Amino acid sequence: MFRWTLIAAFVSGLLGVGEAKRSLPLTNTGARKVDIQRVMRQVQNGRFVAAEKTARNILANNPSAVGVQALLGVALVRRGKYADGLVELEQTWGVMAYTESGGIAAHADARRAAGRGREAWTVREARLHGMVGERERVRIYNQGMDDYLSEGRTDEAISLGWDALSIHPDAPSTHAFLSTAYLMSGDTDSAGFHHWMSMKNEHVRSPRAAVNDAWLGEAHNDVAGGLLAWERVNHVRRSKARMAAWHGGWLRRNGRVSEARGIVFDSVWSDHQDPDLYAEQIRLLHALGEPVLAIEGLGQLVELYPEHPYIHNLEQLLSE
Repeated sequence: MFRWTLIAAFVSGLLGVGEAKRSLPLTNTGARKVDIQRVMRQVQNGRFVAAEKTARNILANNPSAVGVQALLGVALVRRGKYADGLVELEQTWGVMAYTESGGIAAHADARRAAGRGREAWTVREARLHGMVGERERVRIYNQGMDDYLSEGRTDEAISLGWDALSIHPDAPSTHAFLSTAYLMSGDTDSAGFHHWMSMKNEHVRSPRAAVNDAWLGEAHNDVAGGLLAWERVNHVRRSKARMAAWHGGWLRRNGRVSEARGIVFDSVWSDHQDPDLYAEQIRLLHALGEPVLAIEGLGQLVELYPEHPYIHNLEQLLSE
């Protein structure tokens, strides 16, 4: 009996120690780990508004939490706040939370938005040196094409496209991005060929293919075909400010200014910091004969991205 009493006391003591440990406050290191994990889950689950709020609350009490700062940068970029996110990601480049939660892609996208396409590619191409599959390698090259196109560097963009095709010669997305690059270079024949290649697979079509369809139709004065193409793009436009900018630009160039205004000034884009959207708003205001608002819009673009390649052309436009 005495023996069983001792065993019961021993077990009770162990349970008591366990309960005591659970009731102890977290150490600073433990609290920081919990903070990072909470924001990381929100980012990885696509809850970017919640992630931004949580991260800012944590950083208000602990400004040196670089992991949380990196996650804040990712959340901001994924919300379309490229300029704000770039500040955070430039300061936290390479920390573990940055690497584990899409920081590389977000950082590259933010640099691209700032008009720093070559610098965006230096960030993005680092992923090619890791353990990534062929499908992901192709996607990285495709995004790299857009990085270079943001600076108008069509030759470099086309070169990356052919690198992607060396991995997957029939990739519809790569042919779609190559079509854009050739179209920007002025080679409509090559653009048309790659557009045709991007449309061969009826079950796998990139949204970019529909945009190319509209742009190629514009090159051949096919307004009706362009309108149909933009209808196919509409289902993704609400989450893509750049798509809205391209759509608005097409409408403006084809004399449908009032429709263009409704798209590029939609309140859904009020928090976005997309340079294509700002540039198209400025061009549209100029076309509508509203120079004061156009100049104000240019000032906002300069404040966000003071070295963006768009600025020089827009200044020339407004000086006419």
